Amino acid sequence: MNGGPGCSSEDGALMEIGPYRVKDGSHGPVLEYNPGSWDEFANIMFVDNPVGTGYSFVDTDSYLHELPEMASQFVLFLDKFFALFPEYEHDDVGLDKCFT
Repeated sequence: MNGGPGCSSEDGALMEIGPYRVKDGSHGPVLEYNPGSWDEFANIMFVDNPVGTGYSFVDTDSYLHELPEMASQFVLFLDKFFALFPEYEHDDVGLDKCFT
C-alpha cells in the first residue's frame, strides 16, 4: 500500500521489498531475483489503491475523492480476493498497521 497519486505499489514490488528487481540486460530490462525479499518469510500483495492511482485505471468520472469510499472499495477487494483464494483467509493480513 505504498502507492498513491503519481506512484504505484509496483514500485515497492520492483524496487524495494518485492521478490524481483528490474535490471539492465543486454537486450533490455530483465527481472532478477532479490535475495532477502520479504517473500521468503511472508506472502506479499501489492495493491494500487484507490483505483486510478499507480498503474490501475478507471473511467475518468469514477475517481474516488473521499477516504471512506477508498476504504469500502479496499474491503470489497479483500472480500473478493479471499473468495478466490480461500487458502489465505486465515493468514494475518496486517491491516492494523495500515489503518492505525
